[in-house]
Amino acid sequence: MCNCGYARRRCSHFPDNGAADAVRFSVTGDQDGRITLVYILEKDHAPMEHGLMEHGLMDHDAIGAPDLLASQARAFIESYLRQRNTGRSNAAASPLD
Repeated sequence: MCNCGYARRRCSHFPDNGAADAVRFSVTGDQDGRITLVYILEKDHAPMEHGLMEHGLMDHDAIGAPDLLASQARAFIESYLRQRNTGRSNAAASPLD
């Protein structure tokens, strides 16, 4: 339940004093070993803060984010990379007729 967003009062791991209820990420750029994300923090189903983050694939750094948000962004990026790499390997394995 915690990783589905809006976990306040539903998950024992969610901090009672947390400012946001949910965070959303979207990839806006993926080139030259850097992934750029936009993040949106939500409270009561409405945006309350947003920004851009950049992540280096070689040095595993997240630029422009507090520690907790950077950790969540790294988890999102790991999932994105698994999906991206699976798509590439499937495309390479299937012949085009």
